[in-house]
Amino acid sequence: KGMIIKHTTGSKNLTANITYVVSLGKYTLNASDFNGKTVSQANEIIEAANNKGAGVKLVVNKDASSQVSNTLNSCEVSGKTVTCTKPNGASIQSSYDVYWSGSSSASTTANNVKNALGNFKNLNIVYDDDKDMSPGYIIRIEVNGSSQYSSGMYDVDSTTVTVVIDDK
Repeated sequence: KGMIIKHTTGSKNLTANITYVVSLGKYTLNASDFNGKTVSQANEIIEAANNKGAGVKLVVNKDASSQVSNTLNSCEVSGKTVTCTKPNGASIQSSYDVYWSGSSSASTTANNVKNALGNFKNLNIVYDDDKDMSPGYIIRIEVNGSSQYSSGMYDVDSTTVTVVIDDK
């Protein structure tokens, strides 16, 4: 810190400007500076450090087994890399009753589905007429194209959920 790390070289006249670059010292990464921050806030910290020549980077791993959150956790530092985890999961139940709730209206069931599964970026609600079912009843739920799925946590970015609701 305080050492001259770069300067103008060569012969100069007395009125010429000479530029010195002085070291601010070693940049120290602290994992605690990133825990609880959003990805945007963490990137701002990285950008500010890199504007001072730190040469650090942020790696964000998604964790689909934890309920979706906008904040980072479990941050670790290794060399000039900060690695954090971003919870990115949401639960899908195999029981249709959780979403149907006895509704006799397709729009009410659709709202129930949106409230329960709205974190999924690829949520599709499809209306169909099944003569053996009542309006508002869920005909089927597909996860990534399959109606054979297990209740559990799924990644909200990469999972496609299709809910088919009887509308007649």
